[in-house]
Amino acid sequence: MAKLDRLQSRLTKVQARISNIESAYPTIVKYKGYSHNFGETRTDYQQFGPVADEYQRLLEQEEALEDRIEELQGTGGSTTVAAFREVSG
Repeated sequence: MAKLDRLQSRLTKVQARISNIESAYPTIVKYKGYSHNFGETRTDYQQFGPVADEYQRLLEQEEALEDRIEELQGTGGSTTVAAFREVSG
């Protein structure tokens, strides 16, 4: 259980940092890779340099932590069709 608590604590910290970045750089999440062909203003991760790198790394870390927490809780992505148990009588 201690490992689960540590992972949840790390996830909370990662999510807080993601939130900080999104509030300080609101356009960082608006990626338009096709914009030059259509005459739109281009907003992409490269304009933000190291912050964009950190943001992308944090998003990946958030997903990995969520997956690991689900594994430990037994609520992973697998679907259970039926669960059987032996009833002693």
